[in-house]
Amino acid sequence: MIDKKAARIFMGRVRDVVNREWNPIGVPDLPEDEYDAYIGAIASMIQNRSSDEVFLKYMKMVELEEMGLNQFNRDNALKVIAKFRTIEPVQ
Repeated sequence: MIDKKAARIFMGRVRDVVNREWNPIGVPDLPEDEYDAYIGAIASMIQNRSSDEVFLKYMKMVELEEMGLNQFNRDNALKVIAKFRTIEPVQ
């Protein structure tokens, strides 16, 4: 059984990295829930200890297809993935 408090802390950490480090549209002071639609998938990838390529494929799809951005910065994405890796999965 997953500890609900630990799960909330975990999801909060994922949200923090998504908002502060990834922030694909690059607008400062976005609403805290701006990227919440993507947190579940990213949390699952962290839990599953997915490869960098899985993260990159997802992040690229989100940025180019869902957000309609013109380019994908792989180097920046790898830095963000490194931050995701510092988040301890929930047991």
